[in-house]
Amino acid sequence: MSFVTLDEDSNQLRVFIPLVKKLPPNPHIARGTEPLQRALAAPSETTDVDRERFIEPREDKSLRHRLIAYDQMSFFTGSASADLQAARLIKTVRSNTARKKEVEDFLSQQRIHDPSSFRFLLDSPTNAILLEASLHVHWDRYGTFCIVPSESDAEAMLNTLTVLNTEWAKSDPINAPVRPLDISQPPFANPRWDIVVLHPHALLPDRQPLVIARDRTFYVQGQPPPMSRLTWTSWIAYDDNLRSETPPHDPLPPFVVENVRSTLNQPILSSLAMVINAYYKLDQFMRDHGSSASSRVRWFADQMSMLVTAIFYVPPHYPQVTACGTMSSVSHDENNVLDAVEPPETVADDGLTDSEFRLVAARARDPLLDPNQRADAAMMMLFGTRRHAKPLCADPTGTHRGWTVLT
Repeated sequence: MSFVTLDEDSNQLRVFIPLVKKLPPNPHIARGTEPLQRALAAPSETTDVDRERFIEPREDKSLRHRLIAYDQMSFFTGSASADLQAARLIKTVRSNTARKKEVEDFLSQQRIHDPSSFRFLLDSPTNAILLEASLHVHWDRYGTFCIVPSESDAEAMLNTLTVLNTEWAKSDPINAPVRPLDISQPPFANPRWDIVVLHPHALLPDRQPLVIARDRTFYVQGQPPPMSRLTWTSWIAYDDNLRSETPPHDPLPPFVVENVRSTLNQPILSSLAMVINAYYKLDQFMRDHGSSASSRVRWFADQMSMLVTAIFYVPPHYPQVTACGTMSSVSHDENNVLDAVEPPETVADDGLTDSEFRLVAARARDPLLDPNQRADAAMMMLFGTRRHAKPLCADPTGTHRGWTVLT
């Protein structure tokens, strides 16, 4: 217990509280409520545990910091919230160094990167945007929405790629080993973007609004901070798009996403990598819910399919690439009898073994293969057999589309 005593040095009365042993456990906190126990524990008891559970990979942290400097806000909403994350457009198995390099070499040959960067790098701002943590989960794990070029820009991209591929086919493969494509020029540079909502009730359930900024302003180091002109508007998911929360419920128009990449002499975002990402989402949606897809979703799915086929074009005069397997035999005596085989190969995170990856990589480069089959092989090379997870929030309409009436 505490007691009062006279402090001889100051000639004043002081209250002394003696040290006590560790307090008994709180009976109101059950043993199973670990998060609550950790939250109430002293910082020294939780710091190491938190650090072990939430470790951001170094390449992700570096990419996020660069995007915050170049883009400064969410690609989708224009928010500069603290939970912004780097969302990659093409997300292959980056932990496998050999596969990562082969994918980067393949995409570099297709010239879907800014020419100033010489190569397409998976861990570069050319292949990533900023999204809020929740939208990143929706976009990457569940595929509830995709980002596509506007209809006019998508058509312009396809027409330009068709012309460039024709020129590439006429060139000498020795003098022109890569396609003469420059994505820093129109129509590939800074197109207008559109949002296609694939699972409206999972993205924004019960007409939950999404706030999007207009008139975004950016800060450039060495210049005075700009006057903020931001205005915020609310949007709800309706059918396959976003519509204004207030009457007359106009659809979200195509928009241009600004940034300071050019001011800082940094490579631009690859619009063709975004097309590849959109096709990956739309193709899976059409396989699962094609019968209930709207005409707008069908149009974009067809357009992205034609664009991806053009992106992965290979001239017919290119040398064929042969895929080599890994099967081997053990020879014994004079008859070379096969009495042993290699153990099964390990399946990587993308669902492909090394032999399967080499096979689809060879097919993606095969000039004699049907263009659609070559594009399918290229998509398998980039994304493997992975599929988007089924959203945990079910669609009450059962149509995978959304509401039918706006009031």
